Amino acid sequence: TEQELLLMSLMKLYQDAADTLEDLIHEKPDEYLQPCLERGLKYETCYEFVCGTVPWRVFLAKMKACGHDAEFMKQYDISEHMFDRRHITFALRDKNGMVVGFARRRLDYDSQAEKLARSTNSYYPPKYYNTSASVPFFQKEALLFNLDKARKEHFRRLEIFEGYFDVMSAWQAGLRAVTCACGGAVTEFQIMQAQDCGFMQFNFVGDNDPAGVKMMQKALDMCSGREGLRATVTFLTFGPEVPDKDQDPDGFFRWYGLDAFTKIPAVSGFDWKLWAECQVANWDPW
Repeated sequence: TEQELLLMSLMKLYQDAADTLEDLIHEKPDEYLQPCLERGLKYETCYEFVCGTVPWRVFLAKMKACGHDAEFMKQYDISEHMFDRRHITFALRDKNGMVVGFARRRLDYDSQAEKLARSTNSYYPPKYYNTSASVPFFQKEALLFNLDKARKEHFRRLEIFEGYFDVMSAWQAGLRAVTCACGGAVTEFQIMQAQDCGFMQFNFVGDNDPAGVKMMQKALDMCSGREGLRATVTFLTFGPEVPDKDQDPDGFFRWYGLDAFTKIPAVSGFDWKLWAECQVANWDPW
């Protein structure tokens, strides 16, 4: 049918886009991977996750050589808005490894500028942008980044982080059963996807800030009562030597490594609530 033909065309478009991104970063790794390397990622990690920053005109020329029309590409989110030197672009795959979308991270993002814009009701471009709903097989609420690789490790425990760079830094450090939601909080659909892949314990690791704590609490509540599933959280602590900008999971692995992470006990929801109540009472249960 016409719809089936369109779906096949889109699947080929997205696979070719991921292949083109991968080819380009292999052609000029020192240039196209520079922003990733500056964040502490290694060449091998960038190749593994197919992420980099590439010139739109070069990318477009290669896509046209594959037989793709520029207007059709733009209609379905393969455009300069997603692929250019102002962003780091990531390939997103479903649990079976099929390319279903892309995400990009702005290189010139400034949190202070965003706060100022919000205070004046002004528009500020988002830090991250994912493939839009115009692509029928991109379902952000059901997608977990790196789940296709994590499920092959045959671990029972899955580490769920907040961001793409957290996952890549953890993977680079040697932690393999790692994932994150592709923008926003973890959803019921994502929990079901991970359970279907055989994981029996979800350990949530958030940024050490109010937003991260809120994310972990919501995720724990969502997992409570699910048969055969254990949900825990890991709180990361940082020494005075770590600057504020690095006090997140991504920075933790770069500063301390995998051994330090594995020594931190995973806390159950019950123990976390007990700890919170004791903090209010100014008493340390540990």
